[in-house]
Amino acid sequence: RVRTTMPKGERKKKSSVRYKPAHVAHQAPVEDDGDITEDTPSLNIYEQMQSANPSDREFACAGIANAFLQAKHIPELLSKGVPLMLISALADPEKAVRVEAAGALRNLTLCAGAEVTKQLVDSNVFTPLTALIFALVSEVQGAVAALSGQVVLEARVQAEQTMAGLDHALHLLWELCESVEIAITLFNTSGLLAAIFDLLRPELPADLSALAGQCLLSVT
Repeated sequence: RVRTTMPKGERKKKSSVRYKPAHVAHQAPVEDDGDITEDTPSLNIYEQMQSANPSDREFACAGIANAFLQAKHIPELLSKGVPLMLISALADPEKAVRVEAAGALRNLTLCAGAEVTKQLVDSNVFTPLTALIFALVSEVQGAVAALSGQVVLEARVQAEQTMAGLDHALHLLWELCESVEIAITLFNTSGLLAAIFDLLRPELPADLSALAGQCLLSVT
């Protein structure tokens, strides 16, 4: 599973690693006119974001995340209102869609610059992001246990989504608070401090705890 996690010192560099959709290998391929390729974003991707099929929405978010990693696509995606779609998708009823939306917004903040990041904050990304982080933190203990034991496939998929979602959401939070001053104020009034501090427990994965620690450093 390739993810676009970057060390702190490399966060401002453009990544050449493509963001990979989570848990879509078992699904039917998306139609050629409905995918985002390396060459051009598809107009149909906006319809997929509004699809009643959760798999369509999940794949659309992951495709947009890929496109954000190529600077030439960003202006068109911004002009189509895609960031607002992704902010709404952070509160999607389907967990997999929420996770992929967080990953796409994470890529956007890394690749589009501080002005676009500020626009996300101005567009109230903090409200659904806060709710997503609270939900994922409440699941993390069970997810770690599931990934370390013998569980049915669906339980493992859900656990992997929880861990991937935390990775994306915390990186997104980190970038917001580091780039936009008002985001720190929003963080301080959100109640997230205790939730993220809870991720420093020694029984949790070291990389997750390190990421949580970096988030806390960014707001101090």
